[in-house]
Amino acid sequence: MKHLRIWYLLPLLTTISLPAQAVEIEASFSPALWSYRQSMGAVPGTTTTPMNANVSGLAWLLDLQFRKSFPEYRLSVGLTGESLGSVRSRDEIGNQAGAAVQNTFDINHNELRADILWQWTDALAVGGWAAWQDDIHWRSNHTVSGLRTPFPGLAPDPVRETIQGTWLGISGQIDTLQRKLRLRLDVGVPLAVKTVNDIYPGETFTNNQTLRYNLAASYRLYTWSNGMTSHLTAAYRFRELGNEVRPAAYWPRNQWRVLSLGIRQMW
Repeated sequence: MKHLRIWYLLPLLTTISLPAQAVEIEASFSPALWSYRQSMGAVPGTTTTPMNANVSGLAWLLDLQFRKSFPEYRLSVGLTGESLGSVRSRDEIGNQAGAAVQNTFDINHNELRADILWQWTDALAVGGWAAWQDDIHWRSNHTVSGLRTPFPGLAPDPVRETIQGTWLGISGQIDTLQRKLRLRLDVGVPLAVKTVNDIYPGETFTNNQTLRYNLAASYRLYTWSNGMTSHLTAAYRFRELGNEVRPAAYWPRNQWRVLSLGIRQMW
């Protein structure tokens, strides 16, 4: 793998001696269902539009968070690393200009987020967040109408598409059921986007007229004698990017969805 996996750091980080109540450490592992869909209307001068394609599968999702609270100001700040990868390659199926197309698809997603929350009431916190995202899509074994065909532009196989973005957003968080259940909503827009694709060497797509949102729930299952707590978590993530046309290239509108259910440990 070409990415630094944040879980490599977990054994080291959990051995760091921290002052009591100084910093909370949270780690979660979640199996996830993901889907990725692309679409583009007819683009003059192209032979591959209109087009659409979709792919879905299973993934692992891991995040590691550090959070520091400042009770005197009713504030907390956090830093989170998140990583997701498909369990195995999947078939992306669609059509281009009326022809059936298919290729093998793999995804690697990594993200670093910083957030700040202000405790407005005992149950409600509001705040903001910023994130840097790095996704890589790998495509190979491209076929058109069942026949093995080089990718447009005679790009290499596998083809790599890299999507990087800097995001800014707002958050709302509610604690209920005697603070056992936590609900959170994050909504954001990209400040900057940079996408490159082997199919279009020399082209960089930058459209940032898009959005994303995350819905998450966490229920405290058990509190251990040493103060560690175990939580059941569920989350739904949605992100839309793309829909950009260049004179000799295009980046389809794409929607990314992830539904996860897992366990979170808090120290």
